Amino acid sequence: LSQSGGYAKLRTWIGDALMEKGRVSEALKSYTVAVEEDDSNVVVLNNLAWQLAAHPDMNVRDGKLAVRWAEKAADLTKHGDPSVLDTLAAAYAESGDFKKATETAERAAELARAQGNRELLDSVQEGLSKYRSGKAYVSP
Repeated sequence: LSQSGGYAKLRTWIGDALMEKGRVSEALKSYTVAVEEDDSNVVVLNNLAWQLAAHPDMNVRDGKLAVRWAEKAADLTKHGDPSVLDTLAAAYAESGDFKKATETAERAAELARAQGNRELLDSVQEGLSKYRSGKAYVSP
């Protein structure tokens, strides 16, 4: 593990812990620092993109930025990780591109089904029904 990789991972964990405590702006800052330190860390890219795409507080969401980070995570995983594709679909929807959101969520659902990941499949399908009706996904 490189020193920067370890630091980015630590900042990701800090961001996750802050998010769980409802300290959203601090969490986003921690994720951003992690991405700046190591922009090949799929976990932090995905976590940051998810919050920017689907956070319940509309002031936190930023569809354009969510797409940027989610596309990077999807590229790094060669579009083969259904969880990352779920985030990318939510990002596309938040940015208003419901066609891409639907296509991406359909691919995520196929992969989740193939992996036997029922919980993720259910979540992806919930998002998919929203995207097909022109709505963004908002976390509960």
